Amino acid sequence: MNGLLLLAMFGVLTPARQCAPDSESPLPAWLGSLHFFVPSQHFSVLDGAFNVSLAAIRCSNISISTLASARLDGPERLQLNASGLTIACAANWSYVATNPLRVPAASGSVTVDTAGSSAALALALSTDAHLGLPNGARALGCTAAIVIRDVSFSGSIVAALLKVLEALFRYTLERLIAAQLCSAVRTAIDANLTSALRELDTELAPFRPGAPPRPPPPPPPRPPPSRL
Repeated sequence: MNGLLLLAMFGVLTPARQCAPDSESPLPAWLGSLHFFVPSQHFSVLDGAFNVSLAAIRCSNISISTLASARLDGPERLQLNASGLTIACAANWSYVATNPLRVPAASGSVTVDTAGSSAALALALSTDAHLGLPNGARALGCTAAIVIRDVSFSGSIVAALLKVLEALFRYTLERLIAAQLCSAVRTAIDANLTSALRELDTELAPFRPGAPPRPPPPPPPRPPPSRL
């Protein structure tokens, strides 16, 4: 059943147009099509000397190196474990000094890349009583451990703020990316996986032992009688 579930998730869920003709697996295409947004964040730093904003946070280019599945305790419970998880995120930063006579306001962009991250998704499955195939699923829980490898700034920034903002953005985004990634994956699973499994169930039903043979195709239409 595990193999059928993974096939449904990353085969049926992935539109054909997203997969290259010679692609070995639709998983990279499905992950590549997934993106999510992180809510804007606002901070006060350096003892209230600066008000900082981080906005328009968008994450994409998701990939994993390994995906494994394992049964959990309880009927029809499955866990998917993804390792080697990488995500790229981009955002806009800005700051305003609480005393504008000292430092002018500034803004720019920032990009972050993750490395050595992982995620785990627990699923509950339902099974067709006649065919024994999974025909429904829902997400039970999701956890992600995000590690940001690199933070890159563009724009003019006060030197004293650079290290502060890098550490602040790293800590904040590691937590928020983990939460929003799980939310995006759970939404995709709950919204689409049951219909994908039922579609797969229908496609495989004729090949199950004891299944009735498929009906023959209808005969071609007869040509109209010729007129002499």
